[in-house]
Amino acid sequence: MIKQVLLLGFICIIGIKCELTEPIQISQGQVQGLRNSYADEFLGIKYGECPKRFAPVKDVQPSNQTFYAITPAPGCMQNCTSYPSACPANSTECCFTLNIYRPPQTPNNANLPVMVHFNGGSYTVGAAGVPLLNASRLVGLNQGVIVITCNYRLQAFGFYFSDNITDSRAPGNVALLDQQKCLEWIQKNVIYFGGDPSNVTIWGQSAGASSVGFHMQQQFLKYNEFKLFHRVIFQSWPAGIQPRSLKQSKAYNRQFAELCGCYPSIDVIECLRNKSAADILKYSSLIKYDIPTYLNKPLTVGLPWDATLNLPSFYLQYGNVDFINRYACQINIPVIWGIDKDEGTLFIDEAVNKSVPLYSPVAIGIIGFLWYPTNVKKISKLYNISLLSNVTEDYHDTIAQILADYAFTCPMRNMSRALTLAGNTNIYSYVFDYIIQAVQLLYGTSHWAPDCYTHVCHKSEMPFVFNPSNVSTIQFTDEEEIFAQSIGCRWTNFGKTGNPNSLLCTSPTWNTFSINTNTSLNLTLDTTGYVNNYRGSPFCDFWDSLGYIF
Repeated sequence: MIKQVLLLGFICIIGIKCELTEPIQISQGQVQGLRNSYADEFLGIKYGECPKRFAPVKDVQPSNQTFYAITPAPGCMQNCTSYPSACPANSTECCFTLNIYRPPQTPNNANLPVMVHFNGGSYTVGAAGVPLLNASRLVGLNQGVIVITCNYRLQAFGFYFSDNITDSRAPGNVALLDQQKCLEWIQKNVIYFGGDPSNVTIWGQSAGASSVGFHMQQQFLKYNEFKLFHRVIFQSWPAGIQPRSLKQSKAYNRQFAELCGCYPSIDVIECLRNKSAADILKYSSLIKYDIPTYLNKPLTVGLPWDATLNLPSFYLQYGNVDFINRYACQINIPVIWGIDKDEGTLFIDEAVNKSVPLYSPVAIGIIGFLWYPTNVKKISKLYNISLLSNVTEDYHDTIAQILADYAFTCPMRNMSRALTLAGNTNIYSYVFDYIIQAVQLLYGTSHWAPDCYTHVCHKSEMPFVFNPSNVSTIQFTDEEEIFAQSIGCRWTNFGKTGNPNSLLCTSPTWNTFSINTNTSLNLTLDTTGYVNNYRGSPFCDFWDSLGYIF
């Protein structure tokens, strides 16, 4: 407590927000946050206690001391260098914390809607308390909603499991159990902050969006309803990329244990627990695909740590698109989902430096690698890729577009159609099409970053959703500030009512998805309007016919 008081004094001395909120009594004790002109911030509150490595998070223990929730807690273990404003200052294994942003001086009987965000980062990087996800301005400019961000374990820390899938020491999918524990904590405690536990939206971007999809499936398969949330937002959900099979994950797990020097071993779990956190992190990053595993699900090659199907700890049975199509008639909650115009660019450029041309032989090799050799001719014809080896056209952008169509855009259209045909009239889709002026501050200077200076890459919309210019180095022009406020208005209004439209939000009205027109809202700075049948015919028609099985 003394350390927290001294830290508060330092914050006040340097002239940063130093007004404490009123004390709030919650299930584990008393907390106080900081009040600024936009919001009351409660940062780094524990939602769980540290378990042994790979085990499920434990319930929070009560304390008789006041917790001063005044600074962001560390992220979960990671090496994050790629994204300015999206990397935590430090990381730790004991990272089970959340951040709460509410309108200033919200009374505890306010009964405000709650929006819970899971960060992206390919389940390898990212954290709840980074500047990019500071929700003070989002809350302050759109009064009447509480926003919460949750940390969760990454890489092997969050997804490794024992060969014996009933071994409670390492049951697997514990990253998702962390998120679930956070949601359960919110159900129990958000009322003390003025929130309504019966009006919760969960939302995420990229891997965070995948997490939202996994929670939908797990809750529905377990309860035949959604107990912990009531509407969902997916930003850049790579729904075409499937969760791991048990066989596939076990191959990665064994390789990881071998790298750590723990396989073969009498007790692999205890051996791994005796390794330093730095070693676990190091070897988590060194996992490579093996041929048998790749042949089963080739598109998982760049993402060794992900959710696994058929684990009792957090049960998932289906691929993403398959689940939505199977149960569309029973999924009647409101949905927002959307994509960035050039979703594939960042991923292709991370894998293949843009300075190296992707000529036809290499492009064809990538297609065969990711979507099987039997589909090379069909895909090449559809996307106008020459099969002649002497053609010198650079197919970087074409391969990026293929990946975007398969992994992001076409699954969204497919699932929108399935839910709408089943009678869900609350489906809203969007295409984000704008490059921020401060793009270099968003993407940094890695070898792949310059292509995102001219393309609407994965994550382009994030500054406009959270609008964190009070704490981030990413600043808006006057026109961008108006654009960001219009997006924040739509997101928070959806969190309040299940409908993104409001008289307070910039026109045009965001129409629900239509089977006849496949309508999406085109989010861009000057000409926000509609785009019909985006990438639909012939591209999404083709991928629907081929199936989202890779």
